[in-house]
Amino acid sequence: MVLLESEDKIEIKVSRYLDKRYLEWQLESGEIRSKKEFAEYLDVRESTLGHWMNGRRIPNYDFATILAEKLSAEVYAVCGYLPPDPFLQTFIVAWYGFNPIEKKEIQSFIEELK
Repeated sequence: MVLLESEDKIEIKVSRYLDKRYLEWQLESGEIRSKKEFAEYLDVRESTLGHWMNGRRIPNYDFATILAEKLSAEVYAVCGYLPPDPFLQTFIVAWYGFNPIEKKEIQSFIEELK
């Protein structure tokens, strides 16, 4: 996980971003909805969402991934994280299918590229 900015500024950005997305979510639904319902929609605990929306904490990378699935990939930038690289994710999955000799060959190849 790579943080791009100091966390104190990010907490404010996350709070504002989630407030905005909460209002947009209510508008899209056409009715006033509770923060508890918003937390359920995001698949997080209400208390966790409350900490983020009150600027006390920021989502860790795993939670940012959950939020990105529901809101948008923009959440990575708001939280100060680099977004996941789709190619790298594919490679990580493939890595587990390689035998030890293939893994060693790939590692050697990468070392030569440095």
